[in-house]
Amino acid sequence: MGGLVGLCALQVFFAGCGGLASAGAGTVDGGDHESGVDATDGSTAVDAPTHEGSDRPGCAAAGDAAVVTLASGQVEPIGIAADARNVYWTDFTGGAVVSAPLCGGRPATLASPHNADPDFVAVNGQSVYWTEWNLGLVMAVPVGGGPPTTIATRQISPQGITADATSVYWANEGTAGRDYADGSVVKASKAGGPPTTLASHQRAPLGVAVDAESIYWTNQVGGTVMSVPLGGGTPATLASGRNNPYRLVVDASSAYWTDSLGGNVMKVPLTGGALVTLASGQHQPRGVAVDSASVYWVNFGDGTVKKTSLEGGPITTLSSGQQAPEDLVVTDSSVYWTDLSAGTVMTLTPK
Repeated sequence: MGGLVGLCALQVFFAGCGGLASAGAGTVDGGDHESGVDATDGSTAVDAPTHEGSDRPGCAAAGDAAVVTLASGQVEPIGIAADARNVYWTDFTGGAVVSAPLCGGRPATLASPHNADPDFVAVNGQSVYWTEWNLGLVMAVPVGGGPPTTIATRQISPQGITADATSVYWANEGTAGRDYADGSVVKASKAGGPPTTLASHQRAPLGVAVDAESIYWTNQVGGTVMSVPLGGGTPATLASGRNNPYRLVVDASSAYWTDSLGGNVMKVPLTGGALVTLASGQHQPRGVAVDSASVYWVNFGDGTVKKTSLEGGPITTLSSGQQAPEDLVVTDSSVYWTDLSAGTVMTLTPK
């Protein structure tokens, strides 16, 4: 949440940074569902319906597309991640890391750090990882709950985070008073040990993604998309001249990101090359995700969730009438996103 556009996310609700478009119709509700209050964190869970013929109990079958509220009563849910069983999110102002089953169920608070601002979140294997922007911490907790562990301390406004089989990677936004020139991209062993700086003198790095060879990130100040080998080396510029590049993901061939202030969804080959504009004229696009066929994103500014082909083309609106969707993740069958202003975590099945 911290940083250039992140701070606007808070201010926008109080007429800072410009107002949001009014919420419109067009979201399909999930039907009538029972709800209950989770005694651990006070949030409201909406039990997803069970559909005969579904390959996952509790999830909508093909042809039964519905937007369902997985959790309400959050304060400001921001980052989101998923594995084969659960979806995980951070509640920035609520100071919690929370999980819920993919197909609906009561949320469980995995961590509730005191006076922290949990921001970005990632899951890999048996652990959930997150950054605490305010306290400069990188943290982990078992996916099933348990004592949190500290991966790193004394970081400079850590933001985006990801993990692979051996390491955790994150972006340190840097210091506003230094024009964010002290930003960095860092990794640490999941087993513990001192962090290693992979790239220094970055300017407000935010979104990060990793593959088997490299780590990729966006620099909000200067408008670049960068990469560097996992073992370190000279960073390469994949894109420049962008307008507030925000969150980022990769697949086997390309990096995809949102130009939040430029209103674009973009991609570039992982090895560099021509930029491709997949969508333009969007309203503050934030979170982005990909699967084998499509690119998905949320528009913070007009409350929509959209997708298009990996090659671009017609844009499909999956949901409208959201208040301020911030981040999203996709699984084989569903799309999940956080709505920062509404305090909800939402899902669309099938996607």
